[in-house]
Amino acid sequence: MNLNQTDKLLSAKLIIAGVIPSRIGLWIFALASTQLYQQTVESKFRGQVGGTQTSLNSMFEFIPFILGMVYSDVDDYWIVMVVSYMSVTIATLMVTFGVFIPHQRKRMKAEYDNIELELEDMTTSSNSNNGIV
Repeated sequence: MNLNQTDKLLSAKLIIAGVIPSRIGLWIFALASTQLYQQTVESKFRGQVGGTQTSLNSMFEFIPFILGMVYSDVDDYWIVMVVSYMSVTIATLMVTFGVFIPHQRKRMKAEYDNIELELEDMTTSSNSNNGIV
């Protein structure tokens, strides 16, 4: 094999090694997104939220194709790449601060309220037992 064929083979191996983990990550994100959606959205609003989510996903999936047509020169590919990384970062921040953290706060508050109720029950039951004895 000459050097050119070795470079092509290495390029093919690298792209396959990069695509496989990215597909696994996408699958895991889709599962996590669906779970958060089911846990945080009330059942009567799920159709509206699901429709809005689908339309936004379609719109943002279409944007890279438009950018690829506008910046079709290979030297301009860095613009498409930077916009792609920025959009993924913004989406991550939106999910983290808009869904995950508020959901965790709500869950922790519910657990704290549960503990307070249990403590109140324990103190009232121990006070009533002291009066009986």
